[in-house]
Amino acid sequence: MKIILEITICLIFFNYGVCKKHSDDYMYNQIPPINAIDDYDDCLYQNTQNTSGTFCFIYAEIKPNASSEIWRTIEERSRTERTRFRYDKLLRGVCLAKCMDSPKEESHVDISTNEPIEDKELLNFFRQIYRYQIYENISYDSLIHTCLNREMHKNYNLRLRTNLLYCEHSKSNTTNRYDYLDILGYTLISSIGIFVIFSSVYDHFLFKNQTSEKWFHFYRKPFKSKASTLLTSFSIMRNYTIFMKPLGGRTADDLQCFNFFRLIGAITVVISHVFFNITLIVRNPKFVEENIFNGFHTVLMNTSVIMQMFFFMSAFLMTIRFLKSSKVTEKSSTKDCISVFIKEVAERYFRLIPTIALYTILNATVFPNLYNGPLWRYVTETERVACRENIWKNLLLINNFSLEKICGGHIWYAKTDMQLYIVFLIILILNARYPKLKKAVYSIIIILSTVIPIILNYVLKLRGVMSFTPETYRYSYYRDEITFLNIYTPFYTNISGFIFGIISAELYVRWRDFRTEEQRKLPNLFWWALFLLLPISIYLGGKFVNKEYELPSVALSLYLGLFRNGWTVVFAIVVLGLCFKIGAYKFCRLPIIQLLAKISFQVYIWHFVVIRHIFGSERNFLHMTSFNIAKIILSAILYSNIIGFFAVLFVEYPFTIITYALTHPNKNT
Repeated sequence: MKIILEITICLIFFNYGVCKKHSDDYMYNQIPPINAIDDYDDCLYQNTQNTSGTFCFIYAEIKPNASSEIWRTIEERSRTERTRFRYDKLLRGVCLAKCMDSPKEESHVDISTNEPIEDKELLNFFRQIYRYQIYENISYDSLIHTCLNREMHKNYNLRLRTNLLYCEHSKSNTTNRYDYLDILGYTLISSIGIFVIFSSVYDHFLFKNQTSEKWFHFYRKPFKSKASTLLTSFSIMRNYTIFMKPLGGRTADDLQCFNFFRLIGAITVVISHVFFNITLIVRNPKFVEENIFNGFHTVLMNTSVIMQMFFFMSAFLMTIRFLKSSKVTEKSSTKDCISVFIKEVAERYFRLIPTIALYTILNATVFPNLYNGPLWRYVTETERVACRENIWKNLLLINNFSLEKICGGHIWYAKTDMQLYIVFLIILILNARYPKLKKAVYSIIIILSTVIPIILNYVLKLRGVMSFTPETYRYSYYRDEITFLNIYTPFYTNISGFIFGIISAELYVRWRDFRTEEQRKLPNLFWWALFLLLPISIYLGGKFVNKEYELPSVALSLYLGLFRNGWTVVFAIVVLGLCFKIGAYKFCRLPIIQLLAKISFQVYIWHFVVIRHIFGSERNFLHMTSFNIAKIILSAILYSNIIGFFAVLFVEYPFTIITYALTHPNKNT
């Protein structure tokens, strides 16, 4: 009656559109919040006769009720799944003491009988992740179901299906369990600390026993002895000096522009993943729908094309190194070619694997125990279980072909890059051995880099760009995202970055001795036009794919193949221009950019841990505002860079030094 009266008054004084919005807003405010929790800290200190300080986390589904106006609003609101949350799917954090103390009101509706969850895919995922917690706390299931249904029926005249995920107990009820993997994680952290201390002390001892050099000269100078190199590989001062030392040589000077793109790429990835994770803990979903999933998310997801920057730079540097070494020629034997292949792949693998292995082990053991709170386990448990069960996939760098229990899903790039490195190393070796086949091989690869994504996108009826919806990662679980799995992560759909990186590197080597000041002045305007085209095309492309298309779509499929290759070609021209001192090359050489870029890979690896810690440490679901989101983004970038800096000094540099010392026994390191 109240809503009818308000609408009548509104129609008298305003137009229909204003009144319709007022009505919609009013009904929206009447529906149950999709996420809500009781006070966690107070709960753990509450005691009843049968339980002591127990807080439980529950997934629930609202049962349809056609006679309920609130249900019809929920159903209508959840209909547009691409841009809306499912308002019939709820997350609740419940204090068990509240349920024990709540009055047992008489009701003509059966609220004690639970029905099976309808979303079987999600239910199966929860059972895999929280299986031990569900079994241990099964005795609370009926009580919590009745408690939530009593509240839902009283406030909204609706009923729930519920599924208990886990319960947190007060310290007196909690017993920490440690297994061999936990012991391995803590042992690994302790060992790195011991190595750093020992190596730093030993390096300082060597410095004190020489009298001719100042400290910065001493720590910059490589050892002739392999033993000294290995014993000082974890030295803080030596690795810090390496970090601060600018790279020398003409090629390194020309390629300083790469560091600018590394830095921009890393920051973009962090920002994208903050938005991606917001749906985990949002308290006001309408704000997120209206400000993120209004088309902005499609533009944001279209930035995935920047991953081709990383593949391009990886291939470019691989080619420069390969051409410089001249290890394979037309006269090389098959045995020599195989030997070069094995050595190059091994060096690449052992450079990547220490950081990835440490990330995997720490996420499986140490990190989940760093904190506690109402949302901590919900945010971190998926990664903990996945890293424990699929550690071998991460170590073999092959977990970019499945989203099921994926450990470090964001690290798919490192695996894809390694697979592409292997494929194109073979191609470089064959080209060096049979140079007459080079043009034909490159032509075939360029055609494949365009055709493969187009065919896959059309046959699998995909949208061309990862279609991130509010429900995609709401439960710490990648769901309904076949574009990510089939187009985004496989190595065979990311060929374009590598092939154009190789071609550009060969052009750079061929042209770098024939540039003049006059040649540099002419194309500056052209370079700036292409540089601005990179972000503008991403924005316009996002607008294009955000439209409604009937799938399979020829337009979307052609867009995917042609846009990715076209964008990569433009990027290649921009990079070559910077290498030849055209455009904004002076800005790219700024010292701060060079330093921050050195930790960009570690930022890429560890930023997801930072984001999870920021969200998981909250004591309640977050009320999102533009200011809060900006604060989260800045915090994620800052803390990711701090962790990345220490990871470079304590992990990346030491293992790089060790690998180089063992694979190049006759060279100073």
